[in-house]
Amino acid sequence: MTCKSGGDWKTLAVVVSGMTCNHCKKAVEDAVSGVDGISSASVDLNKGLLKVVYDPEQVDFTKVQDAVVRAGYGASQN
Repeated sequence: MTCKSGGDWKTLAVVVSGMTCNHCKKAVEDAVSGVDGISSASVDLNKGLLKVVYDPEQVDFTKVQDAVVRAGYGASQN
């Protein structure tokens, strides 16, 4: 599968802090999924990890981190 930019999708793992329940999980997934250039965002609540599939020409870690922080949580690179 190729991105809109014509390149390949990349995967990023992000450690998310402050999540305690499924509401938190959904809030993070919804916030990150709304960023242009992100194909998918899924949280493993038990591990505190967010997996993001993204277009590297449109998205970088900072954009993902900003979305997580706006949702009320912390984010750091894995």
